[in-house]
Amino acid sequence: MRFYTVLAALIVAAFGWEPRISPPANQLDRIATGTDLYLVCQVSEEEIGDDVSDYSVAWYNNDERIIRQKARKNGYIQASLAFVKPNTSDNGKYTCKATVGDETKETSVDIVFYERAGFVNVQEVQHPEEGDDARVNCETKGDRLDEIFWRKNDLILDESDVRGYHFENDYHTLIIPKFTGEKDDANYSCSVVQFAQVYTQSFALTAYARPVITVFDEPADNSGKEGQNAVFKCQAAGKPSPVYKWFKHEENGGQTELNASDKYTLANGLLEINYLTESDAGEYSCYAENELGNATRASQLKILRKPRIFGMVDTTVLLGDEVTLTCTIESDSEVNEAYFMFNKEKLLPIPQYEPSTTTDASTSTSTADYEIVETSTDAETTTEEFEVEATTTEESAYSDDEDTATEEISAEDPVVNRRRRHTVQWNDEKTIQLTVNDIQMANTGKYSCYAHNVAGESHESAHVYIAHKPVFTNTSATSVRHKEGDAAEIYCEVNAVPAAELELLYNGQTFYANGASVTQVKTDNKISVTFSKLSDSDFGKYTCTAKNSQGEADPINFNIIHVIPPKNPEVITCTESVYPHKAVCHVEGYGNEVTGDWPLTFEVFYVQTSEEPAEDFNWDVEAKAFEVPFNGETIEVPHLTPTTKYYARFRPVNEAGTGDFTPVSIIETSNAWTPDVVPNVVIDCPDVCVINWTEPDHRGSPITGYRLKFTPTGSVVDDVSTTPLTIEITGESTEVEDSDYEASTVSTEEEVVPTEEADVSTEDATPVVGEVITIDVGADVHSVSAPQLLPLQNYVLEVTAVNDVGESNAEKTFFRTTEKSGLSSLFPTDWTVIGIFLVLAVILAAALDLFCCKTKQCGVLACIFNARGNRAPKDVEAGTGERLLKNGDRSEF
Repeated sequence: MRFYTVLAALIVAAFGWEPRISPPANQLDRIATGTDLYLVCQVSEEEIGDDVSDYSVAWYNNDERIIRQKARKNGYIQASLAFVKPNTSDNGKYTCKATVGDETKETSVDIVFYERAGFVNVQEVQHPEEGDDARVNCETKGDRLDEIFWRKNDLILDESDVRGYHFENDYHTLIIPKFTGEKDDANYSCSVVQFAQVYTQSFALTAYARPVITVFDEPADNSGKEGQNAVFKCQAAGKPSPVYKWFKHEENGGQTELNASDKYTLANGLLEINYLTESDAGEYSCYAENELGNATRASQLKILRKPRIFGMVDTTVLLGDEVTLTCTIESDSEVNEAYFMFNKEKLLPIPQYEPSTTTDASTSTSTADYEIVETSTDAETTTEEFEVEATTTEESAYSDDEDTATEEISAEDPVVNRRRRHTVQWNDEKTIQLTVNDIQMANTGKYSCYAHNVAGESHESAHVYIAHKPVFTNTSATSVRHKEGDAAEIYCEVNAVPAAELELLYNGQTFYANGASVTQVKTDNKISVTFSKLSDSDFGKYTCTAKNSQGEADPINFNIIHVIPPKNPEVITCTESVYPHKAVCHVEGYGNEVTGDWPLTFEVFYVQTSEEPAEDFNWDVEAKAFEVPFNGETIEVPHLTPTTKYYARFRPVNEAGTGDFTPVSIIETSNAWTPDVVPNVVIDCPDVCVINWTEPDHRGSPITGYRLKFTPTGSVVDDVSTTPLTIEITGESTEVEDSDYEASTVSTEEEVVPTEEADVSTEDATPVVGEVITIDVGADVHSVSAPQLLPLQNYVLEVTAVNDVGESNAEKTFFRTTEKSGLSSLFPTDWTVIGIFLVLAVILAAALDLFCCKTKQCGVLACIFNARGNRAPKDVEAGTGERLLKNGDRSEF
């Protein structure tokens, strides 16, 4: 060892020290742009000796020192220079200068980054027309490109191929003669070589065909019923698949393109006209188009109108009055049925019903059971027995429910007429009339007149009211905060029959607006007051009252709070709850009732120090400050550092201004915690499942990554429908704290409920469970694709966040993959093709069976014929066959 030390000393003495660059220059002549490069210049400590303390190593470019470098000492004095994703602007001469004592030496290296190979003006998807020559251009960029070659589905192409490929422009253009979809539809790629690296650009080529409309379905009889939908279906053959447009022809000869909306549903050649009206009548045309051409076809649509109803108007009466409602019906076609509806009761006019022919004396008394006889078209009669109950409550009297009638009432039956007070009859062929005698609260509400024809049903409604006391139905906010000079409004609306007398009181006295800064608007059912500029005398309590001849409403009280600068709190305590990255401070001194001097927010001023700042400390200038909301009890101070002590002062703020500084409060934070539960986890599985989430609270330590764990819970592989299973997940997460101020998340999966869309049969099925899959990603990633998930598989997903403290808790999310998820998306099922093969297989089997039946007297058909005719097989008839005896022996015939 001593020998080598002496030898090194002699070498240093003979040659001195030298700076050296790594990697050497001969390895820097084939670097493409975008390739990271790390240069190191170093001087050995053995060369300069142990007694030298004044030394330095640095990189220069154009005589300017480069600051993006790092020097360290571990047997060498060195400086490193990193090029991250460099480009040609980084080319140049770079010099390493080393200084030891008074001696300076330098060494340089020329760095040239060549432009990386690439492709420009790329048309990735191309569609040659059937039978034409296809030309695919591959325009490249980059320095020192060595070779270009083409591939089809990973097979290299050359001009000797029997397909007759040609190349032009030094292999930059591929020519495919007489392109046909059957032979040539494929993925082609152009590859270029640079510095032994291969760069590839893919092209997808498919042939075109012009559209031809093959299916055109239209509504029956080219007509649609008003209020219903009309559907046109247009399908065209073409390659690529045609794009469809629908047009409506105008009377002036023009046409309007139809766009998807609430009125029109458009989907791949389908046109559905929703809720037909008279204006929808006319000519509609389907237009199918691709890049080669178009095809069109048209159809007429006429509209069958529903009946039109007139004459139904609202009526207000006194208790015990008689009310008559008249319903006039106009229809383009025969009216099949007309009647009134009230409280789910169907009230039919007299000609459609006859009273019961029962002669029992009980029918002439007030009894609960009656028979109503309906006259049918075949002269037969049916008897319906039901119980009629008198409605006496106000709630049923104002019911607006118009569900299907549960009772059909004949106005001609004398007992029904007496109990219900309803009479319905035809005045003429267009008008039916409803009369209500001795009206009571049970008879008030909404009456509807219905009429039916071939197009459907129409109805109009009218309300029958009985006078009642006022009820307030809508008011402004009852408590508002304002400063002097603000604008404000209070109002109240009332429902009353007859109209109520509205009045607004201020501190118990009738309120009068001055007409200038305060205006008042009063109608039959609403009173409103607008303050354009509040003064001190406008603040206080207001009361809205309403009364009519039937009574008085419960008053509505308003309070306009006068906001003044906030008062300071009595005590602020920030040490009761300790967290790693925030402080929750409890505030006392404001009571339970919100007053004008309450703060809405607090300004927080804090400093990080071990000792309390001096009295002359300028909190406004020297402390960090921000504003936080006040919830009436606490304020939260965010963005703190774990295991740190702070001194803070607070200042209350509201709409009127700012209060004074509070005394100094102490804030101390704990050690960092694991992250909070990852929120907003969303799973989308149309094909490959994609998981998205939101960054959680790191709770004092920055998040370093995320972990996704997929645990299979089983799948059903037999008798599973193609409808994806939709899972509805309910649950809750509660954040708790223990005595050591360590917070955790409790995750509860309450229920996993498949929706009605799921159609999965598990009878005689075999559960299949795959492997647990774990995916780790970085802190900046908030979305992950999971193509490795199995199709039609139930999974439990747990997403956790990781920091230097540990891993967060996770909420479990249950989901199910579709049949296209994972590897199944590589093998799509064409049920049409499968069906054709099955039909062909059945036909072939039947033909073979028929052949065997005719020639060998065997097969299924032969068995059927022989069973019917008790005929022996052909070989038995010939005497050459055998038969099985009951004991198992064979005997010759």
